[in-house]
Amino acid sequence: MSPNAYRPEASAIAGKVHTFVCGGHQVMSIAAAESYIQKLTDAVEQAKKQEAEKA
Repeated sequence: MSPNAYRPEASAIAGKVHTFVCGGHQVMSIAAAESYIQKLTDAVEQAKKQEAEKA
């Protein structure tokens, strides 16, 4: 099964963080990955609030 929008993957390879989503491959430093995690977390919370407002 390949990574896709519904099933992203991530791996640590040679001290870098590799993400695989929708056929794309990104390589990040640990610091960049940590920043990205925080941005994703914030976006998820915002999306949840928007969904709750629609209900």
